[in-house]
Amino acid sequence: MENPTLDWDAILPKDLGLVFRSRWTELSLRYGLPFSRKTMQNLDSEGRGPAAVMVAGKVAYPRAALVAFLNSLPIKKLRKRGSKRDMRGGMKNE
Repeated sequence: MENPTLDWDAILPKDLGLVFRSRWTELSLRYGLPFSRKTMQNLDSEGRGPAAVMVAGKVAYPRAALVAFLNSLPIKKLRKRGSKRDMRGGMKNE
């Protein structure tokens, strides 16, 4: 079976330009971005996040760099209802 994919280029508006990390929570709710703002901070500090620039002392991600980063992430498949394990990984009470 083929791995599922998401096309973040189609999801994020073309006119977005720069995505400021300080607005990550708002944009995450609007567009379904993964991770929290704090996780993005950690990824940046580890050098594993998207390419970033500083604008007026704030971290921003160019849209193209963010799209490339998001498209490189693996997608986890959700389990079907009624499986032995629930979404948290624990066993269901039987």
